[in-house]
Amino acid sequence: MQNNEENSKNGIKYKSSTAFDGVIDGFINSLLENFAGFLFGKIDFDAESLQTIKEYSNKNNIVYVSFHSSNISLLIFCHLLKKHNIDLPIVALDENPYMMQTIKHLSKRVIKSIKKRLFGKKYEDIFETDYIEKQLWDKKSILVSLFSRKFFLRRYMEIKYDSLTYLVKLQKTFNNPIYLLPQMIFWNLNPERTNISVASQATGDRGLISGLITTLKSATPAFVRILSPINVAEEIENAGTNDPEQIAIALRNKLLEKYYHEKRAATGPVIRSNQEMMEKVLYHKDVLEMIEKQAKREKVSERHLRKNAYEYYRELAANYSVLVLSLCKRVVEFILNKIYDGIQYDPESIRKIREASKKGPLILLPTHKSYLDFIIVPYLFFINKLSSPHIVAGKNMAFFPLGTLFRRSGAFFIRRTFRGLKLYSAIVKQYVRTLLLDGYSILVFMEGTRSRTGKLLLPKLGILYYIIDAIYAGYNEDLVFVPIAIDYDRILEEKAHLKQLKGGKKTDESMSDMIKSRKVLKKKYGKVYVSFSDPFTLKEISAGITDIKAIPDLVANTVINKISGVTVVTPFALTTTAMLILSTKGFSKLVLIENSKALFLYLQQTNSRFSDTLHKDADIDEIIEHVLESYLEDNIIQQIKIESGTKEEIIQDLYVLKDDNRIRINYYKNCIIHYFIPISLTSMAILYINKITGGKAVKEADVKKEYEFIKDLFRREFIYKDDDNLSDIIHDEVYKYFKQKSVLSREKDGMLILNNNINNLKIFASIMKDHFESYYAALKTIVNLKAGQVKKEKLVMDIRKNALKMFHMGEIYLWESLSLPFYVNAISRFSDEKILKGGARDVKNAEIKLEDTEKAGIFLQKIEDYLNIIR
Repeated sequence: MQNNEENSKNGIKYKSSTAFDGVIDGFINSLLENFAGFLFGKIDFDAESLQTIKEYSNKNNIVYVSFHSSNISLLIFCHLLKKHNIDLPIVALDENPYMMQTIKHLSKRVIKSIKKRLFGKKYEDIFETDYIEKQLWDKKSILVSLFSRKFFLRRYMEIKYDSLTYLVKLQKTFNNPIYLLPQMIFWNLNPERTNISVASQATGDRGLISGLITTLKSATPAFVRILSPINVAEEIENAGTNDPEQIAIALRNKLLEKYYHEKRAATGPVIRSNQEMMEKVLYHKDVLEMIEKQAKREKVSERHLRKNAYEYYRELAANYSVLVLSLCKRVVEFILNKIYDGIQYDPESIRKIREASKKGPLILLPTHKSYLDFIIVPYLFFINKLSSPHIVAGKNMAFFPLGTLFRRSGAFFIRRTFRGLKLYSAIVKQYVRTLLLDGYSILVFMEGTRSRTGKLLLPKLGILYYIIDAIYAGYNEDLVFVPIAIDYDRILEEKAHLKQLKGGKKTDESMSDMIKSRKVLKKKYGKVYVSFSDPFTLKEISAGITDIKAIPDLVANTVINKISGVTVVTPFALTTTAMLILSTKGFSKLVLIENSKALFLYLQQTNSRFSDTLHKDADIDEIIEHVLESYLEDNIIQQIKIESGTKEEIIQDLYVLKDDNRIRINYYKNCIIHYFIPISLTSMAILYINKITGGKAVKEADVKKEYEFIKDLFRREFIYKDDDNLSDIIHDEVYKYFKQKSVLSREKDGMLILNNNINNLKIFASIMKDHFESYYAALKTIVNLKAGQVKKEKLVMDIRKNALKMFHMGEIYLWESLSLPFYVNAISRFSDEKILKGGARDVKNAEIKLEDTEKAGIFLQKIEDYLNIIR
C-alpha cells in the first residue's frame, strides 16, 4: 500500500499507511545490538527453550506471545534471536517498539500522529489491512504483547482491536496452523515472599535502569524462557464454539495459566517468613490439642511443653535462601568437576517433570547411595530453572557449619525415630502439611538411609504416610510422584561402606570427616547417572482404592519398581558382575571379557538401561580395560610380578582380586543384580532339576516350583516386580537368550540342556552365589543355637564369626558372603518361616530363640545342594 492511498468506509475516508505503530521490520541496528549485548549480555535462552525455538523457527505462522511490554524486554528478546541466527519478528502488536524502529519509520509515525490530531485524518488500523496476513504468508514471524496496560484499555474498550481474536479469525482462513510461542523473561529466580519488593520480583516488566540493577544484584542469572507452544488450529477445533471472541478468551486464559504455572515451577511458591511459618505450625489446633493432652497425661505445665514444641520446630525447620542455593551451585559444580566426569541425564525428563508439576506438588523419590544424592537432584532442578525442593534429611546431617548451609538450601531435619515423641510427631506432621499447602516440592529418600550394599532397600514409609495423609486432610488437591535412580560409576564411600559391612560402627557425621574427605578431590570417580522415571499422581494410583492406609505401600512399591526399570548399567557394574562370578582369586582378561559379553547380551535383550558408553556397538574390550585401570590404580586388583634376571616382569593376562576387596566392589554388582534375578534363579532351578533327573529333560513345572522356592527364600533381599511370576514357566527373555546361545531347547518331554552346555547356566546362577553362601552360614549357626534366647545383635556377630571360620576352612568361598546385611535379612527371613522366633522386627535388641530345628535342617540341606551345583 502507498501512503497516499485512500479508502472509503461507512462514508468516512480513511488514509492508508504502512507506518503502523508496531512495525519493526525484523530489524535491529548494530548500535542497539551492541548496547543490548553490553548491558544484558549474560541473559540467554535456557537450553530447553533454545531447542524449542529452533525447532519452531523453521515452521510457518509463528507468533511470539510476550508477557512484557517494555522496549527493554523486546530489545533483549530480539537480541537473543539474532544471537542464535533466528529471524526477528516483523511487527510487535500491542506494543510501542520505538527503540526498534528506524528514524524514517519514526518520522512517518510522528507525521501521521500530527495529521490525526490537528487535521482529523483517519487512518486504517493494522487489523483492518492484510499486512499481518501477508507477513505470515511470507514466513515472517510477529509478536503479540499480553501484558500492556495501555493497550489493554484499547483492547478492552475498542473490542474490534483484540490481537488474539484477530489471530483466531485469521487461522480460520489458513490451511496451516498458527503457532503461539509464549515467552517470558526471568530477571532472577527469587521466590516471592510476603514482604518482597517489586525490584526483587522474578518476572514482570523492567525499564533500562531497573532491568540493569535487577540483573546485577541478582544471585541467579536472568534468562528468557519459551513456554510450550500452542497450536491455534487445534484450539479452535477443540473449543466447542465457533465464536472467535470466546475462543480468544479461552486462548488468553490458557496463556495466562501457562505464565503463572511457569513462574511457580521456576521460583516455587510464595515463601513465608520464618516467623509466619512457625506460627502457622505451632498454633495449629492439632499441635495445641496434643500439648493439652500431653500436659494432662504427664502432669506437666503447658508452658514447659510449648517450650519443647518451640525447640522441636527450631531443630526441624528449613530456612530457604535462593542466594545460598546459588552459592551451593558453584560449590557443587566445583566438587563434581573435580571428582566426577559430569552428570548424565535426559533433558526430556525435566520437561515432563515441569509439565507434571501443574497437577500438584512434586514428591521426588530418589535412590540413596551416596551423600552426594542430597545435592545432585536440587542441583539439576536449579540449573534447569525448576524450583528447588525441600529435602527431608536425617538429624545427623545438621552438624555445624554444614547443617546451616543445608538448612538454607531447603533441608529440614527429622529424627530417625519418633517413638515416644507424640508432640514432636505432631509438629513434623503439621510442618509437612504446611509445606504441601503452600505447594512446595519435597525430596524424600524413601529408603531412609544410604544403601551400603548397592541394592534397593525396603522403603521406610513414615514421612510418605504424612505426605499422603496431608492430601486426604485437604491440604492440597493432588501429588506428583517422581521416581529417580541416581547411579555412580564409583561412589566416594567405598571404604566406609566396607568397614560397616564387616561389623564396624557407623560414626556420626562431623566437620572433621568432611575435612578428611578432601582427599577424594584428588581422584576421579567416573560419571554420575540420574534417571527420572515418568511421573505419576496420587489420584491416578489411588483410583478405585477404598482403604487409604494401603496407598503408601502401593506408592512405595510402584516407585521401587519404576526405579528398578531406569537404573543405569554402568561399565563398572557390568565388569564387576562378570569379575565376581569367578570364585578364584586370579582371573584372566580373556575370561572376564567372555563373561561380560554374555551378561551384556542378556541385558540388551531385556531392554535394560545403559550408560552412554555402553551403547549397542560399545567396545566391551575397551570398557573392561578402563575399569581394570581404575581398580589397579586403587589396589583393588593387582598384577603379579616375578623376578626375571635383574628386573621384574609382570605376568601377562593375570589379575588378582584380594578377598577383602570383593565386598568393596560387590556394591556395583548389587546395583544391577535385579536385572539378573529372572535368569539367575531360573538357571539355578534348571541346574538343580537337571541334577535330580540325571541329565534328562527337565519339566518346566518342576523348574517353576524350584524357581518360586528360591525367589521366596530371598524375598527379604529384593523387592520383586508384580509381573515377576513365570507366565509360561520360564520368562520369555530368559528362554530367548538361552535358545539363541544354544543352551536350551523345548521338547515334548520338557526342556533339554543342549550338548550338555551347562557353563552358561552356571555363569548366571553364580551371580547369586554370595546370597546362597550367606544364608548357608546363617543357618549353620542357627541350627546350633543353644536353648534360651539370644540378642539379635549378638546373633548377627555370631553368624559372622562362624562364617569366617567356614571361609578359611573352605566351606564357603566368597568373601562378600561375610557381609552383615545378609545375616540381618536371613534372621528376618527365617523368622518369617517360624524357624526363629522374635527376629522379624527391625530391632537390634530383639530377643531371638530357635523354634523349629527340623525345618532349619531342611532349609540348610536345600541351600547346600544349590551350592554344590555351582562350586
